Amino acid sequence: VIPVQNVKDLMLKEEIVNAVADKKFHVYSISGLEEGIEILTGVKAGKKTKEGYEKDTVFDLVERKLKDMYAKSRAIKEEDEKPKKTKK
Repeated sequence: VIPVQNVKDLMLKEEIVNAVADKKFHVYSISGLEEGIEILTGVKAGKKTKEGYEKDTVFDLVERKLKDMYAKSRAIKEEDEKPKKTKK
């Protein structure tokens, strides 16, 4: 995966060119991060909506995971900030 701007400067060994021709190797040019994500994962990257990202896209899954991690870290922080009971 390479930026589309770099295609004109791409230099490959003959064996790589042959492998590409034989469909044993692929070189993809992309114009944006979303394209690269979709090529590498096979999953739609996702567009932002008012509610978040399109459901079950890479960005949606990342956003949900980050929110989950944030909630867990907040719960840990709140637990740590509670006054500790001491034994007498």
